[in-house]
Amino acid sequence: MNQPTASLRSARESDVPALADLWSETFPGSRSSDERGRELREGMAYGTLQDCRVLEVDGLLAAALRAYPMELHFRGRCYPAVGLAGVAVAPDFRRRGLGRRICVDALREARNQGTALSLLFPFRVSFYRSLGFALAGELHQYRFRTADLPLHPGWERVERGGDSGLEQARRVYARVARRSNGLLERQPGYWRSLRAPGLDLYLYRAADGEVTGYVFVQRGRAGPTARLRVRELLWEDQQSYLALLGWISVQRDQYRYVIHDALPGEAFHRQLPHPRHGGSRPRGLWFESASLLRGPMLRVLDLGAVLSEEDAAEVLAVADDVVEGNTGRWRGGIREADEAGEDALSMTEVAERFLSGTLPGQRPPPPGWEPVSGLHDFRLLDEF
Repeated sequence: MNQPTASLRSARESDVPALADLWSETFPGSRSSDERGRELREGMAYGTLQDCRVLEVDGLLAAALRAYPMELHFRGRCYPAVGLAGVAVAPDFRRRGLGRRICVDALREARNQGTALSLLFPFRVSFYRSLGFALAGELHQYRFRTADLPLHPGWERVERGGDSGLEQARRVYARVARRSNGLLERQPGYWRSLRAPGLDLYLYRAADGEVTGYVFVQRGRAGPTARLRVRELLWEDQQSYLALLGWISVQRDQYRYVIHDALPGEAFHRQLPHPRHGGSRPRGLWFESASLLRGPMLRVLDLGAVLSEEDAAEVLAVADDVVEGNTGRWRGGIREADEAGEDALSMTEVAERFLSGTLPGQRPPPPGWEPVSGLHDFRLLDEF
C-alpha cells in the first residue's frame, strides 16, 4: 500500500470553507462556520488568511494552525515572536502525529525567518512541553463585593473614554509595554476588537492632565447579583493603580460584585478585608481566596537572539530536537560546538530559565530598566 503524502503550505482563499468547518468542529460553541469564514476573509485581530498554515494528506485538508507574527516585550527588550493558535487536526486524521508535525514545521519556518520566541495558549500542557514550551505566567481571579474594595483617592479623576480616549489608552499601553514582561506590540486589529459592544473604557488623568492609566470593563445585567467584569487594567504608577481601583469601588451603587484577574505580584488580597472567593471549603479550615489561572506558554526559537555576546563567563549546553540550530554548547551568544553533551538543558528548561532571568548568558535588561510597580510577573493581556 502506498503511504499517504503530506505537504504543509500557506492557506488560500479556496481553503476558507474547509478551514472554517475544521475550526468550528474542533472548537465548538465559540463561533459558527459562517462567522469564522467571514473572519478569515476580512482579517482577524492578529492576522489574516496569509498567516494560516494547512497540512494536506493526499489532497485532503488534514490539519491547520495560525502563525501570527508578533513582537514581545521582555526585560526591557522587544523580541520578534510567532504566536501559534488554532492548532486543529481533522477527526479522520487524528493519532497520526500530524498535530506535532504541523507545529514543528511552523516553528522551524518562523526560526528560519529570524523569529526569536514563540507563544501560545495550550489546549494540553504536556503536548507543548514536549515541543520545548514552558508555562510563562499566571493570574489570580478574584470575585468580591464591590463595597469591600477601598475607596482609594484619585477615583474622581477617572473619566469615560471615547474615540479619542482609545488613542490615549494606546499611548499608555505603549509606555507600559516597554516596562513590562510579556506585553505585545499591539496591532490595530486588536485595538478594534476592544470596541466591542458592552465593553467600556475609562481613563485616569493625573493632576498634570496626563493620562497614566485606564480600565476596560464589561457590564453585566442589572439586579441583586449584578457584576462588573474588569477586562483590562493598566497603569504607569501606583497612584494611577489605586485611583482606578477606587473608581471600581465607586461602582458599588450599581454593581454588587466585581471580577478581576490580578497578577500575583499585585498582592490583590491585601486590598480586600474579606478576600473570600465563595463556594465550599477546599481544605479544613482554609478558605478559597481566588482562582488560579495558568496562561500562555513560551518557547525560545533562536538561542543566539536571547544570549549576550558580551557574557562569555559560562558555557550553556542545550539539546533541541525541534530546532537543530539551538543544539550545542554556547558561550557568550556564540555556539562553540554542535554537540550538547550529557549535561544539556532541554528547551523547556531553557524557556523556564529565560522567563526567570537565570539562563546562563542571557541578555540583561538595559541600564536603568525597572518594571512598572516593580512587577516582574509575565503578563500577556491579549488572546489570539
